[in-house]
Amino acid sequence: MEISQEYRLNKLGIDIWKKRYQETNLTYNRNYLIEDKYLFCFENKENLFDQSNEVIFFRTLAISLGKEKVSQVSNLDSSLKITNIFLLDTDLPNNLKKYNDSFISKCSSIQEICSSKENKKDFLSLVKQLVN
Repeated sequence: MEISQEYRLNKLGIDIWKKRYQETNLTYNRNYLIEDKYLFCFENKENLFDQSNEVIFFRTLAISLGKEKVSQVSNLDSSLKITNIFLLDTDLPNNLKKYNDSFISKCSSIQEICSSKENKKDFLSLVKQLVN
């Protein structure tokens, strides 16, 4: 039986020899629903925007729109009647292609929206215009 070089190095206590795995993607897709009709999709690249801030952002947005229900979703139920999809600096994920009859809007990233008061106002007026 032939012993691999990796096995011999590990046996000697040398663990710097490691297999190269496919690079992990540091992009995390997130989806938030407001009133089960308005879907907001974004990528949290390298966790630049922490989850508690995400929740605050979307709850504040919902209140500003006069809506109450906000939820983070990972799997979208096909029974949902999504009328608007907002892509915040991302492309439409493949698992959302079935909602192609919904109105899709491309917007800036959350970080860019929150960077100035003017950006916040512009984003809110765009969303209000499309939702109401």
